[in-house]
Amino acid sequence: MHHRIFFRGRLWAAAAGKTVACGEVSTECSETAPGYLEPLDHHVDSVLILADGRLATASFGGIFLYSTDQCHAVARQSNPPVAHAPCAHVLDFEGWARSLLPAPTVPWLAATTETSMLRLWRVTDRAHFVIYGYGGPVDALAWRDDSTQLASSSGDECAVWPFSGLCGPAGGTPSKFKTGARINCLAFAPRGGPLAIGDERGNVYLWSSDGGGGLLSGATAEERVGALSEPIAIAGQLRAAAAAGGACSVPGSSGAIDGVVGLAWLGGREEDATVSGGGNGVRPGLRGYNAVWPRLLVCLASGYVGSCGLVPSTSGAFGLESISASG
Repeated sequence: MHHRIFFRGRLWAAAAGKTVACGEVSTECSETAPGYLEPLDHHVDSVLILADGRLATASFGGIFLYSTDQCHAVARQSNPPVAHAPCAHVLDFEGWARSLLPAPTVPWLAATTETSMLRLWRVTDRAHFVIYGYGGPVDALAWRDDSTQLASSSGDECAVWPFSGLCGPAGGTPSKFKTGARINCLAFAPRGGPLAIGDERGNVYLWSSDGGGGLLSGATAEERVGALSEPIAIAGQLRAAAAAGGACSVPGSSGAIDGVVGLAWLGGREEDATVSGGGNGVRPGLRGYNAVWPRLLVCLASGYVGSCGLVPSTSGAFGLESISASG
């Protein structure tokens, strides 16, 4: 979420103190000096380029938006390399906006702050929503790829908010659950797949709003709705796989609790029909997924990185089908 540099198309942007450097990726083998936006009053913590081409920067006082034309004009300035482009719009509030995450398919922008609140803006009309009730600052965010859910975490608690197009979270009730350890990262699988949750104890949990795939071993269909899976002890198995593959150990990490600090889903196939469970030899799966699940990329605090194949067993619990790792 803390994007210090961001690419979209040919345009790139990077936080540079109190300003943002912009440039265009050239097809020629030549370097040009970047242009710079007009400096803000405070340090820029995060930058990203929205789907409509506008640049958003997070700093004290809110979110600062620059038009697509401004960004490209500044990026093409090579002599002199500094071009002052004033901010077009400000999504303002009193405080620090630390990180940003736009919704994939609707004009919503989520921002974390130094307070125990989650802030949301509808960028089309700059409508501002504030979500309260967190025990501390929001640590992680993740959008479902159809923008119908926004997952957020604070401490050991995760809250998944339902979203409805331009109406956003208005009137919605979140699904909340705790893992018992600080949650470091969140990631929704593609095409409506489960939410993966990584915590500081090195565990990964899976959650689904429709309870598909038997997220609780032995649970009834009604009990599985919105249920959290049993913890999958990823960290230890990643380290063992890395050692078996000849990877170098990370200095100072032996015996330490190795938290999961990054998650990303890699690929996967989709089929038209729902995959059902039971004793017919077909793996139970979430709606729209077949026996080939997306792999989950996991990053540990110690520096180990691994790719995991997660599959639901016939008993309903998730397990590791395969794992590869490097240190």
